[in-house]
Amino acid sequence: MGKLLASLGDFIQKFFCESMFDPIIYWALGTSNSKGMVDAVYSGLMDKSKSFLLMSPKSWASGSGWSFINSISSAFISVGAALVMIFWLIGICTDSLDIRSNMRLEVALKQLAKLVVSEFLVTQSITIVSSLFGLVNALCGKFNSSFSIKVSADVYKCVAEEKLGQNIILVLLSLVLLVMTVVAAGSILYLSIVRIFKVLMIVPYSAIATSTVASSHSVSSTTVSYWKYTLATILEASTMLMAVNLSGYLVSSNGTILDGVIKTSGSFQNACGWIISTIIILAVTMGAVKEAGQVTHRVLGA
Repeated sequence: MGKLLASLGDFIQKFFCESMFDPIIYWALGTSNSKGMVDAVYSGLMDKSKSFLLMSPKSWASGSGWSFINSISSAFISVGAALVMIFWLIGICTDSLDIRSNMRLEVALKQLAKLVVSEFLVTQSITIVSSLFGLVNALCGKFNSSFSIKVSADVYKCVAEEKLGQNIILVLLSLVLLVMTVVAAGSILYLSIVRIFKVLMIVPYSAIATSTVASSHSVSSTTVSYWKYTLATILEASTMLMAVNLSGYLVSSNGTILDGVIKTSGSFQNACGWIISTIIILAVTMGAVKEAGQVTHRVLGA
């Protein structure tokens, strides 16, 4: 009777493992010959994030976003050109010591040159900003890293043992890993798209911000602040690309990074340790990419 019950238990355990839990694990983590959903989602979203970070705002969304910015930029340039004269006069009044000194030829030429240069910078501000878009490709265009999650061999050893309790735990951990992969890689993709929106939204204000350049020192600092912020926002993509590429190496080298931290003698414990450590690495890389934009602004003092 005991042997019969043991045989029945083995049959039920094998049946549930082979028909229910093993397919879920293979679907989530893949096999030795095919990708699982975790690897497919991670590599797909990370590749798309990298392409968005390298993409110029001019070509994003087939250029429709940049076309819209161009269509409204003339209004901002008109306002900026009008403000140049106002701020120029404020600068003259602020810096004047006496009327006689302002009538000197060199002073008059200096003030006239400031006005001409300011008007030129305002009218060409959109062109100047757009020329900065190429910096990201120049700095990071040759970055080359592959995005993949290599499943530990211990996971497949556990699946082959066909122990019901182990497989249930592996299924739950695999699904948690899949969710974490979607959240982490999806957040990085979200940040890369938001970066393009930020760049496009600050471009039209270049004309208005630059209109203060001919004014007094205290007023013209607005121009400096704007261009520092714009440069930092554009170069956010470079820092984020560094973080994205580093994350590719981190996730691919998961087994060596946390080796000895979550490591035991059994294949089941090692399999669980690999999944848990991969979840930790994904969370770390998501935070690193999110912090990358702030790092750029701090470095450039924007």
